[in-house]
Amino acid sequence: MRRFLGIILVIAMAFSFAACDGGDGAIIKSIEGKTFVWEKPGFGGDFTITLAEDKTFKYDEGSYSSLNCAGNWSVKDGVLILEETAEYDNTFKFNVTDGNLAYMADGSSHFMYAEVVDGDLFKPQIAK
Repeated sequence: MRRFLGIILVIAMAFSFAACDGGDGAIIKSIEGKTFVWEKPGFGGDFTITLAEDKTFKYDEGSYSSLNCAGNWSVKDGVLILEETAEYDNTFKFNVTDGNLAYMADGSSHFMYAEVVDGDLFKPQIAK
């Protein structure tokens, strides 16, 4: 009986650890549903990236831009990946650090109107 209870305890602990959802799952929970603003001026206004809870995103490089970019986002090995679904087929990567998105130039496409460089931050938008 003790052995059976020990096996049940090990199985329960395994399910418990799986449910904790650390790592990428914790990052996803910390960024989904939020809008992030580039630390520099955008193209005629704020450059924002919005990460919806359904894993879609949109970004707006500023009010002078008529470019409407959208796609799907994911997190893999701690890196946020934005993949456009429009005709441009761009991919953008960010490290998620202290609640901010830090642009990773290596392996990323270039934005159309903004010169975002490696390490530039996008910070969570504060509700007005």
